[in-house]
Amino acid sequence: MRKEEKKPVFRAVLFYKRELQQKKDGEVYYPKDVRHLCEELRAHGITVIAEEKAVSQITLAEILKREKLDSTEVLVLAATDEVLHMARRERVAAIAYANPDYPMEERMASSLLVEDFSDMDEVEVYHAWQRYHHLPWTILETKRCVVRELELADLDALFALYEQPHMTDYMEPLYDREQEERYQHAYIENMYAFYGYGMWLVIEKSGQKVIGRAGLENRTLHGKAELELGYAIATDHQNQGYATEVCEAILQYTAEHLGEQQIHCLIEPGNTRSIHLAKKLGFACKGTVTDQGKQYLDYIRDMHNP
Repeated sequence: MRKEEKKPVFRAVLFYKRELQQKKDGEVYYPKDVRHLCEELRAHGITVIAEEKAVSQITLAEILKREKLDSTEVLVLAATDEVLHMARRERVAAIAYANPDYPMEERMASSLLVEDFSDMDEVEVYHAWQRYHHLPWTILETKRCVVRELELADLDALFALYEQPHMTDYMEPLYDREQEERYQHAYIENMYAFYGYGMWLVIEKSGQKVIGRAGLENRTLHGKAELELGYAIATDHQNQGYATEVCEAILQYTAEHLGEQQIHCLIEPGNTRSIHLAKKLGFACKGTVTDQGKQYLDYIRDMHNP
């Protein structure tokens, strides 16, 4: 049996103090958003290392050695190309900070660029660190379930889910193993990483078992880019309220984090279970659409007046 690879742990945020400071009327100060973010990180048990020395005096590698930290345990707030280069060299996650006092040519190469930290919290910093290390985000939790991104280690569970009776009556089956692995790798790298949403896994808390998929997909409907809610619960977990519980939480998440005006559900006319659930969730049928030769009922929910 192959030994399971140990996953990294997020322990610290590091920055050079001089890079995050700003100047105004001859005074040097820390912006309030920087101080607030540091306070929040510390409140959640994350060590904040504000390096007093300049970049020319101490390297990132030397700081990690001094603090006895592995490169996988740290995220760097970088405001100069030099620090970004060091982070890449040491394989350390980084957020590029657009400090107007420090011209920075290569910050767009960072996985995340922020103009300020006023809208950033501990969760978003943690997500940036996770994305760098290809770790799945936990999107939300309900009373009985965890909804999180899929990772390649989940493929066995995904195939087991799709092998249940009637699971693919109204959705496409998986590819063969090799092709599905390629597809999911590209999906993780492009859909999750670019949009921050997609089709997620539904995991039952009590048994830590994958019992379904649910999430948001991009669709072009009537010439417009729209979001579609999708869901599928394992046959042996149906009629127990899981789909309602998870989809209600996803709709709330969408309203709070994505600001969409409306969400679609495209449902084949014979899929009476999905029609019943869509109505229960506040969707109303607004007509039909045709996609790849199939006709669907177009259920829509107004996110401002559910």
